[in-house]
Amino acid sequence: MLAAFIVAISFTNVNAQTAAQIFASGQDNLKNERYDAAIADFRKYIAVAGEDSGAYFNIGLSYYLLNRYSDAIPAFQRSARIKPDNAKTHRYLGASYYERAEYASAAISYRNCTNYDPKNEDCWVFLGNSLDYEKKYNEAIAAYMKAVDLNPKNHLAHAEIGVAHQRQKNYPAAIESLKKSIEIKSDYAFSHSNLGSAYYGQKNYTLALASYKRAVELDPNNSENLKELGDTYFALKQWIMAEQNFIKAIALNPKYQSAIYELGRTYIMLRRLPSAKAQYNALLPINEKLAADLWAKYAAAGGK
Repeated sequence: MLAAFIVAISFTNVNAQTAAQIFASGQDNLKNERYDAAIADFRKYIAVAGEDSGAYFNIGLSYYLLNRYSDAIPAFQRSARIKPDNAKTHRYLGASYYERAEYASAAISYRNCTNYDPKNEDCWVFLGNSLDYEKKYNEAIAAYMKAVDLNPKNHLAHAEIGVAHQRQKNYPAAIESLKKSIEIKSDYAFSHSNLGSAYYGQKNYTLALASYKRAVELDPNNSENLKELGDTYFALKQWIMAEQNFIKAIALNPKYQSAIYELGRTYIMLRRLPSAKAQYNALLPINEKLAADLWAKYAAAGGK
């Protein structure tokens, strides 16, 4: 009897509120980052007004902003089924898949976005990124080029073209695209770092060093940049500088396996075997295989 009363009261209260008021309340909660309240409002709106593409989109967006991507996906899917030509819905559906590393599904959604909004640079770029993760590098480059055609000053698209070329070990093409990105936005650390990687791939360690140094200047708390700078110093046999950068990378990411490994190798080159053994001990609980490889080098250098 009490349950029936509560349901009846709730239903009466809902009916007392117009659908427009409920929707407006949801929008206000969404705007003010009260995402759980927004979700409740938009679900209430659907219960009153029926299936609605905008309401489902806002539910999906609220979940997306809460980083609840698994919950966002079905809401965006419902929105897209009701209004399939809304590019924005496909864009956020793609983004939700992308955050879950479901790149094949992300690519489908981003392609739908570009079908309905061919001038959407972001969808072209993230379509390229999704294809890149799927190792479809030429398709990725074609998508990035669409973004460049729309906006020749899109530094991110030029950088991603460079990365896709680099993954195929086409270092000259990678360098050309990454330099173009830097010409457009000189303080973009991502481009400098990947330019360093392209030069490193060519074994041009001097130019790689300059690029990695610039990347670290621009983004000093990026452990990967520091590790790659350390790798380059190691290649140049500048062991002390390599040591310093590996230590900085590990300070930012204490479980950075390859940095720990390379620091151990550096200590072997410096003949500081107790320090090398300490890196082995740090690596062992994280990656036994890599630790075993480091131990083999340590033992070959006379370590016990």
